[in-house]
Amino acid sequence: MAITAPAHGASFVSPEPIALTATATAGGAAIASVAYYVDAIAVGQASASPYAFTWTGAQPGTYSLMALAMDATGGRRLSAPITVTVGPAQPPAVAITTPGNGAAYTAPATIALAANATAAGGATIAKVEYFNGPALVASATSAPYTATWSNVVAGSYTLTAKATDSRTAMATSSPVAVTVTGAAPALAISAAAGLDGSTVNETTVLVNGTITAPANSGVTVNGVLATVGTDNQFSANDVPLSAGANAITLTVTTQDGASASQAITINSSGVAAAFMVSLDEPDGIAPHTVTFTVSGGATPVATIEFDVDGNGTVDVTTQGIPAAGVEATYSSAGTVRPRVTFKDASGSVIYTTTKQVHIADPIAKYNILKGVYTDIVSRLSAGNGTSASGLFVEDRRTDYQDFFAQIGSNLASVAAQLGQLRGGATTGNRGELVVVRETSEGQTAFTIHVIRGADGIWRIESM
Repeated sequence: MAITAPAHGASFVSPEPIALTATATAGGAAIASVAYYVDAIAVGQASASPYAFTWTGAQPGTYSLMALAMDATGGRRLSAPITVTVGPAQPPAVAITTPGNGAAYTAPATIALAANATAAGGATIAKVEYFNGPALVASATSAPYTATWSNVVAGSYTLTAKATDSRTAMATSSPVAVTVTGAAPALAISAAAGLDGSTVNETTVLVNGTITAPANSGVTVNGVLATVGTDNQFSANDVPLSAGANAITLTVTTQDGASASQAITINSSGVAAAFMVSLDEPDGIAPHTVTFTVSGGATPVATIEFDVDGNGTVDVTTQGIPAAGVEATYSSAGTVRPRVTFKDASGSVIYTTTKQVHIADPIAKYNILKGVYTDIVSRLSAGNGTSASGLFVEDRRTDYQDFFAQIGSNLASVAAQLGQLRGGATTGNRGELVVVRETSEGQTAFTIHVIRGADGIWRIESM
């Protein structure tokens, strides 16, 4: 009875598996089994020549191995002991070669990954895995361990490579930082023709124009929120003016913070208008009702004509200033410029003013909110919790950023389980989205609350 493998004095590296074999003969009786002992503790047995067994999980140390043969009659024979040494695992070496530290890309980015990896002590490299923070993004099993990380959204990322060898020893590379910037959107803002350099004989003015911008962009006029239609026309009714030249700054800002501005000048006589016409809700979803409220009256007025569609036809005429205001309902989506004309008893025009109303198509409005949901799913799927947290209102952003950081490498799986968007609604500057998720107990629904901020951009308040 003798152990044939491993050889006496052999050396191994933990946790390398150790193959054991033996020869055994019996005087007239067949060998039933051979049991192997490590430091007198049974670790396994075999019943057929060459009585092969693999000892796994050996920790560093020196061990005495023996084999015990048992024949069919119960006879036993014990081998001479052999000694083997198990050394500590020698981790592989790994370094990212592509991308370089500080590399920059434009979203949606495709980032090529490659690494040098070598194993020690006769082992081989089994795989190289690439991580963005704690999230696995790609892997490879053969040199030069190339892989691709696709559809990467804007953000800052820290990449590492983890090499695992054939003995399961592992090592992680030094980190590599890369930056992905948002693709520069087509972004522009332009005041209506004739507005820049114009002169008005009152202390407020309608500032309007058009933008070229992605969905869910906001416009401000001198820092005050303007109304933006789904047709990319914007307006701010009753922008205050001082006597003389007034510097007006128009700014359009995207969801990710890109902006474009235009500076214009409007001159004012500094004399307040005799009448003021205000609109309670100059934007809404069709059908939408707007109330025109008139104030003033130092100058006598006989009739007020309301061309609520701005098409040159008078829709409503009142005798003097109406106490309750005038309502107009807009059934079709689009931008409308209603005109209000004041006349004296002789029919002469005393004063006219033009406003701007934006009526949104329900589907177009819903698609803006839908885009907020699809954006957060996309960013979480890419493992970018920091970028995803930017879609929340400012006072909740840090909370969600910390929450996403705790989820870590499971962000993508969480995104996949969020569910399907089934509908939504908006009222003023608030909106709701309904998401339905499939669970083991059936369908469950939850609500995402969104709010339009002071910059005109819709962001998530809670989900």
